[in-house]
This record gives sequence, C-alpha cells and structure tokens, in this order.
Amino acid sequence: MQQTVPEDVLQNTTKCEWGHSCLESGQLETRPMCTVNRVFGENLMFIESPVLNLCPYRLSFGFGYICTCPTHFALQKTSK
Repeated sequence: MQQTVPEDVLQNTTKCEWGHSCLESGQLETRPMCTVNRVFGENLMFIESPVLNLCPYRLSFGFGYICTCPTHFALQKTSK
C-alpha cells in the first residue's frame, strides 16, 4: 500500500539509507519499522527498536530509543 507524505518532509529526510521504502511496504526494505510508543514533539518519538535496525534517525535515550525521522513522524501522524 503506497503511503504519501508531503514532498518537503521527504526532502528533509536526508539520512534515509533505504530510499523511503517505508512508503510502499511499511517497512525498511526487509526490516520492520520501529514501533512508536509515544510521540512527544515534532519528529520526536519514543520507539521500540529492533536491535539490528541500525538507523541514523534512531538515538539511544536512557534505557530506550528515540526516532527523529521526519518521514516516520509524518506516517505516524497520518495513521491516527
């Protein structure tokens, strides 16, 4: 299922290593996308992250992870 996000959001997602594959498949190539537990600001989401999912937008924070991906944030907003 093709999902769409604004073009400016895609242009701001400059560190994506998977060519925005999440827009078509809902995952990053063959890896599942991180599960969002809580959104707490623009492009800031607490996530459950698979250990092998090395992403430049995933940041360690205490005992968990934060996602700062603009595209993931836009997809999260449209899924609500």
